Amino acid sequence: EITIEKHNKYLPKSKKILFCLPPNPGIGDSIEYGLAIKNIKLNKIFKEIGIAFCSPAHRLLSNFTEADNIYSDFIRESQIKKYDTIFHFTSEINALKLQKYERENIEESINNFFKIKNKISKKNLVNKKISRISIFPISKSPIRTLSTNLIDNIISYLVNKRYVVDLILGDDQISNNLFYNLKNLNKCKVYNPKNLEELEKYIKEIEYGIFCDSGPLHISKIYNKKGILISTSVDSK
Repeated sequence: EITIEKHNKYLPKSKKILFCLPPNPGIGDSIEYGLAIKNIKLNKIFKEIGIAFCSPAHRLLSNFTEADNIYSDFIRESQIKKYDTIFHFTSEINALKLQKYERENIEESINNFFKIKNKISKKNLVNKKISRISIFPISKSPIRTLSTNLIDNIISYLVNKRYVVDLILGDDQISNNLFYNLKNLNKCKVYNPKNLEELEKYIKEIEYGIFCDSGPLHISKIYNKKGILISTSVDSK
């Protein structure tokens, strides 16, 4: 017999809340949910906040959300009972129900639901002279990955302007098949982070980034990095 889980509705005025991320969110979406949860924490709406089902972004969310408890893939019934209410983002917020297909600003939608202002402080970006530019052309979604012709042209332009150019790829088949055949590959330094931790470490040190809509774009948001988003066929939200 197949039973379908029914989500309990959110109970306003609760003191302890467990936020449940939707199934299989990308790193970028996980970070946007995390930023919204951090803002909820800063607005002091709840006495205790937990986050459930956040693998593989568990470590990232632990570093910046300031949530009291974070659960990766599983949570015990006894742990769930600690909370007064459970909040499933894609059940409670209409704008996020079809997030995989109709892109919305996750952080803004959650702030609007709880009627709170964004209290996450943004450091003033010092206008230092930029000498090194990092390009992040790959997304797990093929339609968001930047074209090789575009990347070749960007590298050529930046090198002619005397910038040092870093190209951040991966060790997967997409990187090997597409970007290792760039005409201007020898004009830049190629980095291949082996995991999310290495990627995060690199992004913390960048001066300026050129991003597609992907995980690195959202990681750079955590660290308040300068950069530009090149949007493809996916809505810029």
